[in-house]
Amino acid sequence: MKNKSGITDDHLILDGETCEKLRTIPASLGLEIKVEQSVQGLLESAILEQSSQVVTDSQRRNEKYFDAESDKLDQWADDLKDNLERELKTVEIEIREAKKANNTSKLGFHWKVRFRG
Repeated sequence: MKNKSGITDDHLILDGETCEKLRTIPASLGLEIKVEQSVQGLLESAILEQSSQVVTDSQRRNEKYFDAESDKLDQWADDLKDNLERELKTVEIEIREAKKANNTSKLGFHWKVRFRG
């Protein structure tokens, strides 16, 4: 996107949107005019200001996007952590039950051996 700026005869700066609208008016080329150095400086300043505004707006949009994506990643990480913690608790319960079953079967074996012998 090219920066567009203009200036009125009264040295009022026109924004890019206004300049674009003016370009839609039917016109024909006239004589070439020489732009005064002071007017050229005003136009250059206006273009720099527009450029700066575009960069600032772009940075704000990027920050919003980054924050939103960062929040999504944080939520995903939290969900993953919660799921892993639930899975770990399930595994711990299964281990305890397996140990309990193992201890119970050993106890039964010892009682059988004791009463037989």
